[in-house]
Amino acid sequence: KTSPKYPNLLLVAAAVLDEQQWFDDGGLIFSYDLHEQRLRLLLHLPYNLRRNDEFSFSPDGEWLTVRSTDRSNTMAQLHLHHLATDHTIVLNTTYPTAYPGYDWSTDSQWVVLAEEGYLLLYAPAFGYQRLVIYEYPHCNFATWINK
Repeated sequence: KTSPKYPNLLLVAAAVLDEQQWFDDGGLIFSYDLHEQRLRLLLHLPYNLRRNDEFSFSPDGEWLTVRSTDRSNTMAQLHLHHLATDHTIVLNTTYPTAYPGYDWSTDSQWVVLAEEGYLLLYAPAFGYQRLVIYEYPHCNFATWINK
């Protein structure tokens, strides 16, 4: 998969298997520069990559977004990796059943993460976050709506 901002970078995900090769034991995200023909490890994830949830990009193509889930499916992490600076932010969640559970604003300044009982609004470029408490049970997905 390639980012719309960096079409010369091909991104590849790989699962790390445990000793018995039965279970995923983390994940790896590599970038391959098509011009320089160079392979580089971008992320080594402690949790498993979700098979049904491929990685995606912020609308401006600057941020790679990857979800990973622990074996028991009780914890998940949302990895926000800035492709230009190689800076990674990890947001932990105890609500891994939300699918996909996050969404980017159209200007790529904010990501919203659905949790049980609240939404986390996070501005990764600034490290700023806000919690929005809601009354509705089992919110699985939140999205930005532009008027």
